[in-house]
Amino acid sequence: MPRLTALALMAALAAPAHAQSSGDANPEAAAAEDQAQRQLPDGTTLRADDLRRLNGTDRAYGAALRQAMADAAPGDLDQLLPALRGAPMPPAEARAAMPGDWSCQMMKVGGGLALTIYQPFACRADDQGGFHKLTGSQRTKGKLFEREGRLIYVGTGYTWDREPLPYADLPEVVDGSSDAQMLPEVGVVELTGADRGRILFPDPYLESVMNVLVLRR
Repeated sequence: MPRLTALALMAALAAPAHAQSSGDANPEAAAAEDQAQRQLPDGTTLRADDLRRLNGTDRAYGAALRQAMADAAPGDLDQLLPALRGAPMPPAEARAAMPGDWSCQMMKVGGGLALTIYQPFACRADDQGGFHKLTGSQRTKGKLFEREGRLIYVGTGYTWDREPLPYADLPEVVDGSSDAQMLPEVGVVELTGADRGRILFPDPYLESVMNVLVLRR
């Protein structure tokens, strides 16, 4: 049999089996991979959009900082830039250092305004990985997790006059414009020392491109 004819015959015989195998296996494999990526150590499942936001942290950081550097008031930049300096501790060390009371100051970067800085409020982290912004009109409550070499925060943003739902009870798809009083929040926790750090909230639903919650004590 000529070589080209033999190769064509082999391809024809192999193609249906390969196509059937790929068609049957790919949806299940994709679903399993998606579930594995979204699963947190305590069994909580990250919402798909929150995984997207976490994976886009560097993009949001760059876009927000670009706008701030171009348009923010010099005095505001003098507060933002020191808050962003410093390499983060390894996640296990950061988690061990987190428990206790913190002074936390929200800085909203990019979006409608280049940079908005709020007064300091009170936050608290507990020994079980819980984190709670306790004061101010906009609050957040959730948990810290080690994930893929980072310490992340997963929680619920809410207004002071409401009782927050647990993150796991929030709907899979959220319209930020329809219920701005209670929204899923995810962030990357970066402690640069036992008494200082920040939480970066990429692509929040409201107002900004990135929120930076500055931690001090």
